[in-house]
Amino acid sequence: MEIRLATTDEMENVRDFYFRLISDMANMKYQPAWKKAVYPSDVLITDSIKNGELYVVPADDEEHDYMGAMIMNREYNFDYSNVKWSIKAEKDEIEVIHLLGVPVVFQGQGIATFMVEESKKIAKEKGARAIRLDVLDTNLPAHQLYQKAGFAYVDSLNEPYEDGQPSKFLLYEYVLD
Repeated sequence: MEIRLATTDEMENVRDFYFRLISDMANMKYQPAWKKAVYPSDVLITDSIKNGELYVVPADDEEHDYMGAMIMNREYNFDYSNVKWSIKAEKDEIEVIHLLGVPVVFQGQGIATFMVEESKKIAKEKGARAIRLDVLDTNLPAHQLYQKAGFAYVDSLNEPYEDGQPSKFLLYEYVLD
C-alpha cells in the first residue's frame, strides 16, 4: 500500500471518489455527513490538489481509483484559538486532517489506520509539532480510529455544520514532539 499526493489531472477522479463514498454510505449507521459539491466542494478539492495537500491511496482494481483519500493542511474548520490544546503551537507548526475517507468496499482492511500512520510521517516531514482534527460526535468509527492511533481527546465544540445545522464536534490532537 502506498500514499501519494493527488495530481491536478486527477481532480475529477477525486471528486468522483468522494461522491461515490457519500452515496455508498448514505444508508449506513455511521456516515461522514458530507454533502456532494458542498463538503467537499470542487473548489476545496481543486485547491487542495494544487497546494499539495490532498493525498490518495491508489487502488489495484479497475472499478476504483482509490482505496482512500484525505486532505492535510494547516487550515481549521473552526476557530481553534480558545481550545486548550496539550501543547502550544503556532499555525505553521500543526497539520490538520480533513476528509479522511475509505470506500465501504475497502473498509476493515486497515487502510484508514495506514493513512493516519502515514499522516504522522508526513506531518513530521513538514516540521509540524502536532496533528489536530475535529470529528462529528456521532462518527464513532472515526473516534475509535483516532484514539487507537494515539490521538487524545482535547475538547468539544458546538458549531454549525456545512449545511448550517448545529452540530457537536470532538477535537483530537496527536503530539509529534
